[in-house]
Amino acid sequence: GRADVAVHSAKDLTADLGPGCSLICIPPRSSVHDVVVGGDGETGEERLGRLPNGSSVGTSSMRRRALLSEARPELKAVEFRGNLDTRLRKVADGVVDVALLAAAGIERLGADASWAPLDPSWWVPPPGQGALAVEARSDRDDLAELFAVLTDPAATAEVACERAFSARLEGGCSIPLGCLARASGGELFATGYLGHPDGAESMRDRISGGVSEAAELGRELAEAILAGGGDELLAEVRAASPPDVPAP
Repeated sequence: GRADVAVHSAKDLTADLGPGCSLICIPPRSSVHDVVVGGDGETGEERLGRLPNGSSVGTSSMRRRALLSEARPELKAVEFRGNLDTRLRKVADGVVDVALLAAAGIERLGADASWAPLDPSWWVPPPGQGALAVEARSDRDDLAELFAVLTDPAATAEVACERAFSARLEGGCSIPLGCLARASGGELFATGYLGHPDGAESMRDRISGGVSEAAELGRELAEAILAGGGDELLAEVRAASPPDVPAP
């Protein structure tokens, strides 16, 4: 009770909330794309494709490392920490040749950076990327009513689907997975991704249905990936990965 609400980046929110807590609001969503900062080209794929073998790519995301290793195994992923300004400065100073970041963070902070988007149907973003999530105690109906005016039904359905996908796969920061749901006209279309950290193997699947079934669709999508061999891939990734440790 020491705070009324907590505002999170939805992609950083754990699958299980604290006892007695719930999400009361998902506002309209920002860009969902991963982007390439630095380099040359109209699209992120062009910028990565034009990099010479051995070029350095800054990222602290296991998912982005896995996708990069799958797309351009000749490039070198470099651990990339710090706030957005620090990361952009490292690109400008040549510490890395390019960086993989989220478009939403750059847009929200109005950062001055040259970036190009990656196709989210292949570079599947993490669940909740580009969305904010407002959390409160489940017994605070007054807050739920207050924040209802900010709630976006499409974004709410999308995040519910993506979080259900991640929860079914027990995704953490050591599991390379992604899920992107898009709601349109009462329908929801979702893409799921599960990969190996070294990019040697990956799985993608798609599902569609009504927005009212958003969470169930996310679970069904995860089940489809598991049934198609994802259970073996997930066991292999978990055996090779250290326990999740919060990023500094």
